[in-house]
Amino acid sequence: MDGSKAVHWYRASAKAADASEDLDTRVWVRGRAEIALVHEGAALPIADQAITLKSNRPSPGLLNAVFGEARTSALRGGHPTARTLLAEGCRIYAILTAFLTEVAP
Repeated sequence: MDGSKAVHWYRASAKAADASEDLDTRVWVRGRAEIALVHEGAALPIADQAITLKSNRPSPGLLNAVFGEARTSALRGGHPTARTLLAEGCRIYAILTAFLTEVAP
């Protein structure tokens, strides 16, 4: 898929997620979009939206958004920002895996 088509569909996905009014869905769609769009070479300032929506509540969507934003920053030469985001992503990952370990049978 070309980058402009991907941007179009992820914008539509974010709009549909917003209409659902489900915070986890809104964040997940934006986090997923950030990861996918980095691979497409396209840009959509959507990870920041996910990070703002979720603030300090760890989730898989937030993890995608933070790691996607870290990769985008690194590709654009923003290595200090990328390292900060990578550390934040690792922190979120640790929280999520600890939670999953506690609730798993």
